Amino acid sequence: TCFVVNEGNPNLRNNIINDDDLKGKAYNNTIDANNQNIEYNKNLEHNVNSSHISKFSDIMDQEDKGDNENSHDIKFEEKKNINKSLDAESNYGINEISITGNDSNSDNSNQNIFPDGSELAGGIPRSIYTINLGFNKCPTEEICKDFSNLPQCRKNVHERNNWLGSSVKNFSRDNKGVLVPPRRQSLCLRITLQDFRTKKKKEGDFEKFIYSYASSEARKLRTIHNNNLEKAHQAIRYSFADIGNIIRGDDMMDTPTSKETITYLEKVLKIYNENNDKPKDAKKWWTENRHHVWEAMMCGYQSAQKDNQCTGYGNIDDIPQFLRWFREWGTYVCEESENNMKTLKAVCFPKQLRTETNSAMTVTQKGTCSSTLKNYEEWYNKRKNEWTEQSIKYNKDKTKYKDIENLSPSNYLIKKCPECKCTEKNLHDVFEHTFDGKALLKKLEEEESPASDSVRTSTESGPITVPDSSLNQTTQQENQP
Repeated sequence: TCFVVNEGNPNLRNNIINDDDLKGKAYNNTIDANNQNIEYNKNLEHNVNSSHISKFSDIMDQEDKGDNENSHDIKFEEKKNINKSLDAESNYGINEISITGNDSNSDNSNQNIFPDGSELAGGIPRSIYTINLGFNKCPTEEICKDFSNLPQCRKNVHERNNWLGSSVKNFSRDNKGVLVPPRRQSLCLRITLQDFRTKKKKEGDFEKFIYSYASSEARKLRTIHNNNLEKAHQAIRYSFADIGNIIRGDDMMDTPTSKETITYLEKVLKIYNENNDKPKDAKKWWTENRHHVWEAMMCGYQSAQKDNQCTGYGNIDDIPQFLRWFREWGTYVCEESENNMKTLKAVCFPKQLRTETNSAMTVTQKGTCSSTLKNYEEWYNKRKNEWTEQSIKYNKDKTKYKDIENLSPSNYLIKKCPECKCTEKNLHDVFEHTFDGKALLKKLEEEESPASDSVRTSTESGPITVPDSSLNQTTQQENQP
């Protein structure tokens, strides 16, 4: 029997088997998967309504009283095996959801993690598989009508692709090297003192205000990544986790919203929850209500494009914020690096010159190549410095975290971030050397030239002019991963 373990089923959410447990070690607290799944399916239709979330909260609270008490301590988070070794061809980004098999004929009830697209999952990606079974149904219009689309959400900052460190708390000391993603810089969650004064007057209004911001953020991200479902899902998960950091008061960004939201929320909770057993502190509120936040985000996602491709958040909000941002940077820069290299090859060693008898470049072509190389140099030196600073921060912090203390920065991204693997090189290899334009052109020429007829890049008018002597300048040596 095949069944799905995902965040939609609270009884199964934290029972994803660790790889080490699969290596012959007895797993004494293995759940009765078939019975759990049968019972879950019986209640499936009820569970898609918002009313089920309050029941889920009780269950989740019981789960969270153990290991989850320190859920932002990676000693526990990574132990939960947040990022399994997954198929590199995965279509759905972070892949927090795991498909698990239970062989009912086996005495040991062996459980295995199946990659996206495996035959055991019907050959389709994990998200689609769970949607088809009904585990990830999108919220109904009845649920979504309570969430407003707030006009304050800005799109332009997200498109600049500038990763900033100056807006981080203690950026010159403890948090030196931390870079804030453009997505986080323009996160749609800004709560002012006036908002607090207005929304605290009626019970539930302040919380709905948060949900509406979350919904608007997801709508914005779906619009930005209109042609890429994977990136949309991935960005929404990252923003969901950042909203969690803001709510809990451990956001690394130094902004009024980051500082004051926890204060505003806890004041509201104490007003209305003083004489009941509902949460009075922000951390517990997040644990019990993150399902509402995610549901609101799926409402916003659907409002941008009704494709019924809703997914889950897994345990993304348990990963420390710096490591999430490091992963997000790695995902972006891997793609950026390969695209820039393809552009450089296409401009300096066009296919036409590799096939024609007269393979000489014109003066104009040489000038374009030189300009493109200069742009590549500027990109390389900027990203190399970012890689170096983040690697230093990672190496300084990793000893705190049990399951990553022996991983280099590049190996962390390879093992814990399947979506940010570079196709051609890992990031350590990309940024290993100081930039050398002449050496790079020579290397590319050797790679692009047919073995039997090497392409010549010089003519009577002279060789390609490599940009000025700044090519020979040294940059800060990166920390050896």
